Amino acid sequence: MLAGPLVDVLDQFDIKPDPKIEACIALVTACCAVYGPRIYTISNRTKREAKERAEPKQPGPFDLGNVTDIKTGSNGVGPQRPIMEPTQPIVN
Repeated sequence: MLAGPLVDVLDQFDIKPDPKIEACIALVTACCAVYGPRIYTISNRTKREAKERAEPKQPGPFDLGNVTDIKTGSNGVGPQRPIMEPTQPIVN
């Protein structure tokens, strides 16, 4: 992928690198192409997992968590209060 343009640049500037250096550059390029995406994926996964462990899961709109009394929204531990406050009637 990059070999063609690299050869063109080297030809334009009359640069002939040592074959050992060419082999080392080819090895590093191949390793980056093979292992780069893998390292990126693993890094993102570990960051995501660490973030999930650090933050407690927020309940969704239909998830009542550990609420046992549906009318008061209480699990028997804290103060008991209605889940929703009564609303005022709409007056025209």
